Amino acid sequence: MQRIAWLITLTAAAFALLCGTLAYAGTSLMCRFPVAWVDRDEPAAERERRLAVVWDAVKNFPDKERRAVLAIGWGESKWARHVLRDCKGKPKESTGDCDTNNSRSYWQLQGAACPELHKLPRGAGTDESVRIAAECARKHWVWSLGRCRGNIEQSFSSYGGRACGETRASTREKLEWFRRLGQ
Repeated sequence: MQRIAWLITLTAAAFALLCGTLAYAGTSLMCRFPVAWVDRDEPAAERERRLAVVWDAVKNFPDKERRAVLAIGWGESKWARHVLRDCKGKPKESTGDCDTNNSRSYWQLQGAACPELHKLPRGAGTDESVRIAAECARKHWVWSLGRCRGNIEQSFSSYGGRACGETRASTREKLEWFRRLGQ
């Protein structure tokens, strides 16, 4: 576990050097996220623009909700380009993401959790789709938090469709990012 935390920290630090030129208020916060391995060839300017859109979508959320939505986005998609486009152009070596194409956006939202997003053309990947998805993710997490009686760790399990008490590595990863984003 310590080795994984060290690797995440090292990757985040390397990206922060690339990310220093971002021109939006959430620079230091968004630059904490490492680059998804499938996006290692993505030009820095393109990644910066995608992260700026995410930041714009969440910047006015209350602090706890913003951190949760960002942690969920990272945990569900690693902010990968192909996930933004509803997995169109998904690299062959990328497995286990996109929930067999039933989910959309960085937050992997299914139709019941975000009908407005699912009304948009598949693979849109627009700024508007990010805004809609972020708001749906926020509402779904708030609902999950209530369902799990205010337990943040359990709310991440509930967000993913599991019982409040069921924890997985992905749940712990989201909790870790939630905490890091609060520092």
